[in-house]
Amino acid sequence: MIGTIEYIPQFLFDGIIREVHTLEGKSIAPYWQYDTESVDKQAETLKKILHGLPQEEGIVAAWFVVEDTLKMKHMVSLQQQLEDRISSVLGDEWEADVFLIPGSSSSTVQDYILDVEGLVHTLSLRYPFEHFAQIVGFGNYAPFQALFLEGMKQFENRYTSIYWNGTSAFLAHTEYETPADSWAKQFRDFIAEYDYQAALKLLEERDDTPYVIGLRALLQSIIDRLNFAFSESIEHLEEACTYLKKHNMLDETMEALRPLLSHDKKEKELARIAELYRQLEIYLETNDMASFLVRFYRAREAVLLYLMQYGTNFTYKQKKQSSIYGLVDELEQMYDEERIERFFGAYFYLRSSNVAKTLNVRNNSFIGHGRAGVTQRDLWHNYYGTSKTTLEKAKRRFLLDSQILFKDLGIDMENKFSSLNRYILKVSSKIK
Repeated sequence: MIGTIEYIPQFLFDGIIREVHTLEGKSIAPYWQYDTESVDKQAETLKKILHGLPQEEGIVAAWFVVEDTLKMKHMVSLQQQLEDRISSVLGDEWEADVFLIPGSSSSTVQDYILDVEGLVHTLSLRYPFEHFAQIVGFGNYAPFQALFLEGMKQFENRYTSIYWNGTSAFLAHTEYETPADSWAKQFRDFIAEYDYQAALKLLEERDDTPYVIGLRALLQSIIDRLNFAFSESIEHLEEACTYLKKHNMLDETMEALRPLLSHDKKEKELARIAELYRQLEIYLETNDMASFLVRFYRAREAVLLYLMQYGTNFTYKQKKQSSIYGLVDELEQMYDEERIERFFGAYFYLRSSNVAKTLNVRNNSFIGHGRAGVTQRDLWHNYYGTSKTTLEKAKRRFLLDSQILFKDLGIDMENKFSSLNRYILKVSSKIK
């Protein structure tokens, strides 16, 4: 009905999800632990609150604080587990969308804002008309305040508080307007949207200081990297390191870049596969499906060639193929004849109908051999195999399936652009 407000309720669960590790600090299965009874009990309370709202169905954002030592590769699996658990309690009317906030018992509101800011900004873009409806009185103080501040800032006049007295819900609408000329807000929004070129342009307006010069060099390094100019990317990263204080994020980024120029062909090829998948996650976040499909096609081709070259015990001589389908057929023959006896997880991932159907969207489009457009819905429903799912769940299935490939090939995917964004936001807060 016209004029009806649709709410996206925001519920912060109590406690912190801990990493499981050895006495030496090495993470071990099941990798995380939390009080399942407490989560179920809070989910039951959430269900009662949702039934008291003026809408009967929708999406609810479920927020959890996770120990900041938990590896990124495990967070996707944890998200899926929590979504399944909460959705089983809520029923068919409400769909749970889980968000994980890295933190610890000593994290401050400002610490949490660094991670919450990007997540809430993503929500504001995903739901441009709906209201951010924060359920008051649940969760720990610091992460709740971070959600409150970012919800007000990012959603402005679309922020609503939900108060629950145990039997009924009361909604209070609040209007807030961020100053349009806020340099910091514009810069942080560009970073949250992975628009590094616009962020760099905005940074050129600031006076030269070590932080400003260092960030300019870092942003240029990322832009070079996304254009596969790895040598220039390393040069600009080295320049950034001379102006910015030593930080693990800079060291880890350099460790991810150097193998891309390695003289060891095997190391270089594996590093380039990892880099293609790192970049894929940017286009997943920004919903740039054309760029996603271009890189996904190249990533699949790179993995196919890697299996052929390094999955055998003899020197592989590449045959000239007219298309990627010829490569797929040749690889299948090599596995059938047992000339390759490893990387089975990667092989079955590449041969899956999910991957084939997704790339078929590319083939039928302007970036392939056809004239069709590329839509999110068509792409992800093709990957998932059914339209009976949300786009976010289909994307998460892609990330979970990709973990099989990474594990089989021994690829470390911890150094992600989202982590680099968090570091950039932290440094930018020092610019006056």
